[in-house]
Amino acid sequence: MRWLFLILIVGAIVLMPVIAQENPDRFPPGRDYYVEASVNKTTPFVGERITYTLRFYAYILPETLDDDMPDFQGFWQGEVYELGTTRIETINERQYNVGEVYADLYALHTGTLTIAAAALQIPQTPFSAGERIETQPIMIQVQPLPLNAPAGFNGAVGQFNQMEAEVDLLIVTQGQLLHLRLTIGGSGNFEQLNAPDVPLPQGWRIYDSPSEYRTSELNGLRLGEKTFDWVLIPDVAGTQILPAVSFSYFDPERAQYN
Repeated sequence: MRWLFLILIVGAIVLMPVIAQENPDRFPPGRDYYVEASVNKTTPFVGERITYTLRFYAYILPETLDDDMPDFQGFWQGEVYELGTTRIETINERQYNVGEVYADLYALHTGTLTIAAAALQIPQTPFSAGERIETQPIMIQVQPLPLNAPAGFNGAVGQFNQMEAEVDLLIVTQGQLLHLRLTIGGSGNFEQLNAPDVPLPQGWRIYDSPSEYRTSELNGLRLGEKTFDWVLIPDVAGTQILPAVSFSYFDPERAQYN
């Protein structure tokens, strides 16, 4: 352990330890490249989103550096995205360029799932031979959802905190079409999210339209928003009231249905 002399304003001298960043098991000394993989949760519920991170460390950043992601067998693979820029981190008293690639994953069934090793392919240069280095596999223990699901639950898992509905026309003639749009927002398995049931009065027809999915980021939290669209046609005249639409989901943080 190294020590740093810190001189306080009052003139006293205090010895403070400097904790080294390196871990010999993670970062054996003398290497120009390291790679590791991790997930933010190893015991998710089925359908719960987890984030897989592939992180590389390069002492000399080559022009091209290829990563070989695993096939994520047993998971639904959502978006894959990269950290915008590399950062600098000191390991074994050397400065490394650090980059990250992320993948959103959703377990398709319960039980033990294994995420296979990922690899980093380092190109050959006039000064060094190319090489391939791999991460360790990751074991995931997937929990089942509770059995007391409410009526209308169709597999939504996450923290959904927004739902808004609107129609594009409030005055129509009999047989004229209008659009009903329902937007659900929050954090969850949006890629797999199915539209909730839309109850309609007698004498109405309904047809599905393509849905839209958007993502954003707020304070490091990845958020989503999905809009479902239906074409409605009233075959009856008079004042009509569209019943409320209900949406049920499982909140993995609270381990309960809402």
